[in-house]
Amino acid sequence: MTIPAVLVEPSQSHGTARDRVQDQTLYDWVAEELVDALDIEKQLTRALRRMARATRAADVRQALAWHLGTARDRVDLLRGVLSDLDRVAADAHGDIIASV
Repeated sequence: MTIPAVLVEPSQSHGTARDRVQDQTLYDWVAEELVDALDIEKQLTRALRRMARATRAADVRQALAWHLGTARDRVDLLRGVLSDLDRVAADAHGDIIASV
């Protein structure tokens, strides 16, 4: 998945200080939203795992297992995106945003 550079890369231009602050604010907002989404997916993964163990119906267990697999895929995807954002931040600013 490719994230548009305008959303994740702080401005490389020599714009005004205000432009650079706005760019960094957007970057931080996107990173914070992704961290929140990762936390939600982790909570969903734990809940689906518990529900799958608790159910006795094979068809329900199978459906929950499928949903658990997709939730795990989203966790992996979000971790990858956040890792990429860390590299972009390090390249652009010489520091790394708080990671998960």
